[in-house]
Amino acid sequence: MAHFNSKSIVRIRRFEKERNVQVAVFSVCNTCAAEEDVERILTGADVVCASASRIIREKVGSKALMQLGVAIPVFALTKLRKEAVTHVFDGF
Repeated sequence: MAHFNSKSIVRIRRFEKERNVQVAVFSVCNTCAAEEDVERILTGADVVCASASRIIREKVGSKALMQLGVAIPVFALTKLRKEAVTHVFDGF
């Protein structure tokens, strides 16, 4: 989901608990993310594409379990998603 829709992360996590399912939240298009978006993304997203956002790189990157790439980093924030991301790249 894009940064401007970050409020949906809270609803997705609520749905996840109510239905007893696992939902992967991928945060993309974060170039213009504001501080309030970053907080929701940091606490609710599993994988985050930094795009050209300095604030995402600094705040989310420092909390990531894993980073893929440098020019446009992608951060894995949860163990489950770190394993999923790692699995995707096993064949390379």
